Amino acid sequence: ETAKNERVLLHYNGHGVPRPTANGEIWLFDKHHTNYIPMSVTDLRRWIGKPTILVLDCSGAGVLMPFLTSTLNDVSNDGGQGGWDFASSTPDVRSGPVSAAVGIGSNSAGIPIYRNQSSPGMDNSDQGDSVSGADYLKAIRDTIVLCPTAQGEWLPLNAEFPADIFTSCLTTPIPMALRWFVHQNPFSTKGLNPETIADAIPGRLADRKTPLGELNWIFTAITDTIAWNVLPSPLFQRLFRQDLLVASMFRNFLLADRILRSLNCSPTSHPELPSTCHHPLWQAWDLAVEGCLNQLIDDGLLRKSSIAVTTEETNDGNANENNPTQPPISTAEPTPPTAAAAATSIT
Repeated sequence: ETAKNERVLLHYNGHGVPRPTANGEIWLFDKHHTNYIPMSVTDLRRWIGKPTILVLDCSGAGVLMPFLTSTLNDVSNDGGQGGWDFASSTPDVRSGPVSAAVGIGSNSAGIPIYRNQSSPGMDNSDQGDSVSGADYLKAIRDTIVLCPTAQGEWLPLNAEFPADIFTSCLTTPIPMALRWFVHQNPFSTKGLNPETIADAIPGRLADRKTPLGELNWIFTAITDTIAWNVLPSPLFQRLFRQDLLVASMFRNFLLADRILRSLNCSPTSHPELPSTCHHPLWQAWDLAVEGCLNQLIDDGLLRKSSIAVTTEETNDGNANENNPTQPPISTAEPTPPTAAAAATSIT
């Protein structure tokens, strides 16, 4: 009621709870926070209304897709997904809502390329298909779903990344992209610490004149271009050009797809998007990040906290033997309270 006609974003954090059921139920705490109780996502859809965007950060989230993408009165034969088929590198055009979308093959990297055959002012050969396509785009406008895992999959457990990798990609894409890049390229990044690299880069995301802002601008341009390259024109316009929230979420979803697939997960969405984790434009992003980090290292602009701790310094407490300039912790003089407070305020 408060949102009126604005899109409502619902985020479900399902870490540490049972997986969703095949009956379309998620698990929540009871009012005493002692037991888990199931709740139907169909009822949830009725309560929150539309338009909505649902983010389900839990294991096996793909099992809920038919219950979230179908009409409230029935589930379609294709599991409620409908729309364009991105399953193969040679695009297969489904009947119904895809009359305007025509696959034109794939490029040398095997990435499917789609284009819209018709444009405003052009007559479609099959008016029935045109109506179905309009209905499909309307369904997208009503309900959008983003999930990190397919049916039967578990969320990744990796100490090198946050527990909520999917949520982190959607809400803080640049820190996650930097962290993943440093983790994947330890040699070219000269021993940078993945956990602190994002905080060490100077600048602000909104200021393109700073290194961090420039990376954010490049990320936006590259993800937009990837989406334009692989999506039919009507779908691209609907997702990336009509709603700032939806555009931002789907740009970040492309990053989540790249990171989670490297961790053996298969992110799913409605509308269904083709996997772009191997799209050649990601190499342009990697090159931009690597050039930025190396330039900052050479200029001495990265803070010392971004440099990873060496193995000798964490090897069974032998840091003092390998680094004689560092006094043992037991003999170090305690910091006066006033100095500690001053140091805290400075940092």
